[in-house]
Amino acid sequence: MRVLVTGATGFVGGAVARQLAHDGHDVRALARPNSDTRRLVDDGIEVVEGDVRDRPSLAVAMTACSHVIHLAAAKRGSAALLDDVNVYGTANVVNAARVAGVQRFVFGSTMGVHGFVTGGTLDERSPINPNTPYRRSKWQGEQVARDAHAHGAVPVVVARISTVVGNGAMGWVPLARDVAAGRLRLIGDGALGTWEDHHRGGQVETRGDGVHAWDLVRSASKQNRNIGIRPTATAPRPRSQNAARNPAALSRARG
Repeated sequence: MRVLVTGATGFVGGAVARQLAHDGHDVRALARPNSDTRRLVDDGIEVVEGDVRDRPSLAVAMTACSHVIHLAAAKRGSAALLDDVNVYGTANVVNAARVAGVQRFVFGSTMGVHGFVTGGTLDERSPINPNTPYRRSKWQGEQVARDAHAHGAVPVVVARISTVVGNGAMGWVPLARDVAAGRLRLIGDGALGTWEDHHRGGQVETRGDGVHAWDLVRSASKQNRNIGIRPTATAPRPRSQNAARNPAALSRARG
């Protein structure tokens, strides 16, 4: 198969793209202009320049792709930016996949659509409570993908991903720096995630839902095999393709 991975210059998307390439799949990555794509190219991944908000570049990136893993997302910024990327951008990717006749579309959502959960087990029937602008935008993006699936436009799978840890997870750097500086100190064996915060005073209890990046990509690879997706016979040659850019190509998606 040829699979398009959006968000491949990020931590999770890069791990997924590289694992797919390692498994022998023909992998293409959508990357914004000026993104650092050197590691993707070194791993034999084709790079197409574009943006989820740029429909013409998506059409180029989607050419001859049978599968899409949509992991591109804005995690911070204004509400308008979050909507542009996570909602309208998802609509653009879904529509491009429909036009291209994609066989399977995986939408990378977040466990955060359930809000802050302090106990119990979550599944598809658990209550939805997206309590931040980012989480609300991801929930709305889910609805876009689900609607496309319901209307037969493209077969969609929604993957609600928890906090991903591992080498390259830069979001954990501030916490690591606090620990290194002695501002946070683990209490006991850390089994309950209890920290003594010397900077603010008192104790803080944190419970995470972390999954290691390697476990995530291995699970994705296993699921691909379970549903009959097989590697291509030969690995692709590294190459880069720039989408044509002009005023008409930079139209913003609003539906």
